[in-house]
Amino acid sequence: MEYIKRKLKFTDDEFLEYYNQGLSDGNIGIILKCVKSNVRYRRAKLNLIANFKNFIGERNNKEEIKKGEERRRKHNKEYYQILEVKEKEKRKKQNKEYEQRPEIKERRRKYKKEYYQNKKLK
Repeated sequence: MEYIKRKLKFTDDEFLEYYNQGLSDGNIGIILKCVKSNVRYRRAKLNLIANFKNFIGERNNKEEIKKGEERRRKHNKEYYQILEVKEKEKRKKQNKEYEQRPEIKERRRKYKKEYYQNKKLK
């Protein structure tokens, strides 16, 4: 079976030309007549950071991006820990409500009684 090599929509050189001008992935995609995800994929393949500006209007560098990723990871970790605690509390509450049901209480008394009677017989 022969594999047909797909024709690239744009070359790395074309991409780098616009990337080095400081254009964003979306703008490069418009110029090269392709979707933004293709440009983002090629940028990631070439191991380049995105051309975008932070809230101050300056371009981000790799250190700032790493700091941002660390902050996001820390936030996500704390968020999921909070969710986990809330989930445990919810389960405890449900368990408590279940235990308080009269038929459950009666069933437990019955099993306890049988258990201790069997234990005495042995």
